[in-house]
Amino acid sequence: MKNIKKIVLSLFIIISVLTANAYAKDFLPVSIMSPWSTSLEFAPSSLLTDEACTVNYKSAWISTYCNVMRMSGTTAYIKNSGTDPETGEVIYDSVSGAEDDYYLYFHQSANTATRQGTVYFNSNNISSNKTASHSNGGAIFKTAVYELDIKLQPGEWSDSFANSNNKNGLLSVWGWDTENNKMVDIAKMSVDSWDKTAMSWYPSYCFKNGGKDTFKGFPKLEDTNKWYKLRISIDVEKQTAVYQCFDTDGTEYGNSGEIPFLNKCGYALTNFDISIGWCRDYYIDNVKVTKEAFSVSEPVIDDSGDEITASVDVKNYIYNDLGHGDNAPEVSPTAVLAVYDNETNRLVGFDVKTAGFENHTRTLSSTPADRVPVFSQGGEKKTINLSAAKYKKPYTAKVFVWNNLFDFLPY
Repeated sequence: MKNIKKIVLSLFIIISVLTANAYAKDFLPVSIMSPWSTSLEFAPSSLLTDEACTVNYKSAWISTYCNVMRMSGTTAYIKNSGTDPETGEVIYDSVSGAEDDYYLYFHQSANTATRQGTVYFNSNNISSNKTASHSNGGAIFKTAVYELDIKLQPGEWSDSFANSNNKNGLLSVWGWDTENNKMVDIAKMSVDSWDKTAMSWYPSYCFKNGGKDTFKGFPKLEDTNKWYKLRISIDVEKQTAVYQCFDTDGTEYGNSGEIPFLNKCGYALTNFDISIGWCRDYYIDNVKVTKEAFSVSEPVIDDSGDEITASVDVKNYIYNDLGHGDNAPEVSPTAVLAVYDNETNRLVGFDVKTAGFENHTRTLSSTPADRVPVFSQGGEKKTINLSAAKYKKPYTAKVFVWNNLFDFLPY
């Protein structure tokens, strides 16, 4: 048994190193073994020109799952460059600095009393009735990551703006309260700046304090020419969120650690709402949501019959519209039944299987009602059954569920 324990321990050490290397680069505090992502790539749009908005709001669809709402007195348009005020030189000031990398830009005229607008990403419903039926990618029952690149620069100050009515930018992640049948906010960050020069700003994360939403700020960011990444990672099973801020070079400026959800939910949504605050020039790019595709049950092993059998349930929770996100993974994680000789620690029997899933990525109608039956489906369950011959000497049987046979990342 000691040798078996050593083998198992060595495996887990190797697995831990592999897992750390896989995710350290991306600073992900939650594990996503089979990721599905949907992202917003901005491109020139005739609906978002550099003309000031003259109506109360204007909804400008960039793609099926993004709605940009801008308020009166706000300029919101897609751009890829700016002009140096001193030299007149064109500067490609996107995250990549490339000519063909576009971003969304908001500018508010002075003394305008309303918020600049809101970006509703990855939903075909901007109302307060968002459910999984409106959420490209379906419901989230495990882990997910919401992120965007953002730059804030000095704007035109409004005299009506003060600390007492500060309502700057807000990033909101939503869940569905299955007990009370309503949408709830489960995680949110604000983008704050208190001084009129606006030469600094800081992101804040939200937590419950005495039943009230309370914001705690990360360190002040004083380079207004720099892009930063804001990230909210959630774990629905644990009902926790982790908030992060770092620059595009990977320097981390803030990490909240695990924070309980603001409200309990049965599942989370892939919707990501970005409210644009007052008195700042906002630059938004690389909006992205990534979620775990599969959920895996505890394996069951039975050796009471003529052979050793095992089973494990795998659910695929991804349902998405083709062309509006990655294709849904259609092959399950790999399940392995391994039988070991207790005396020699040798592998004396095994079985390996996967399960296939179909129709999780489809071309859907542009009519929201036609998407409801697709997006609102629960996870499709497949049971993987494994078997191996019974060993005549004392043995140990184990089931492993890997990301795949090459990465060896465990579920």
